[in-house]
Order: sequence, then structure tokens, then C-alpha cells
Amino acid sequence: MNQAIFPIHGQLPHLGYLHIQGPEAEAFLQSQLTNDVHELRASTQAQWTGYCNPKGRLYFTGWLAKLSAAENTYALLIDRSLTQAVIKRLRMFVLRAKLSIEDYSDRLQLSGSLAKAGSPEAVAVAEKSSHAADIRLPMAHTL
Repeated sequence: MNQAIFPIHGQLPHLGYLHIQGPEAEAFLQSQLTNDVHELRASTQAQWTGYCNPKGRLYFTGWLAKLSAAENTYALLIDRSLTQAVIKRLRMFVLRAKLSIEDYSDRLQLSGSLAKAGSPEAVAVAEKSSHAADIRLPMAHTL
């Protein structure tokens, strides 16, 4: 691995951020998305997930993270160009469920960092962004 390229930091303007919150958010997301939402632990991991139409065709994919277990709050990161269509689609199925789905894409700045796990650079990145939500994506490959 070429140590000279790490750490890498950058803005993620292509991602939209849907904020889903409420007492019934977990049950709602469990019924709508392709992954087991019950398995998410607050602020420690994210799941690659998808949404299919009734015929099983994939409508969108994205990263889902549980931000707060106490407040039943989730972040769904998807292609920014799809945010309004996804909100409209998901709200069709909210019915009487006690939850809200909001587009936070313009309220927050999404950025990402890549550093070797456990390295001083990774620790520095984590400390520098300690005021931010730290959503860790699972790695498919070791660098």
C-alpha cells in the first residue's frame, strides 16, 4: 500500500441526506428497505441498502445509519438527484406512522475521509471531526 496517498479528504456533494426520525422510524424503514434495520447500532455502522418496487425492481440504493437509538433517528445517504423523488415515494407509505422524513442535504455539509485504520492520520481525522456525525462504512477490501 502506498502510504503517501493517505489520508484522503473530500466533499461529497453528490450525496443527498434524508433525515428520518420518530418513534416508528425503525419499523417503517424495516418494512421498506432491503436490509435488516434492526441490526444497526447507533453511530457505529452503516448498511448498504436498497428500495424495491412491488415487482422487485430496484428503485434506489444508499447508505443507512442509525444516528440515535433514543430518538430513533436515521440518516439515509443517497444520490442527491433522487432525494425529492425518494421522499415523495417513501411518504406514500408513511400513512399514520409517527415519523418524519426530511431532506437535510442543504442543511449539512457531507464530507468523507479515508485513512488506514488505527493510523495516527485516522485518529487525527476522528478528533478533528468530533463535532460531526461519524458514520463508518464497512470496508469490502483491505487496502
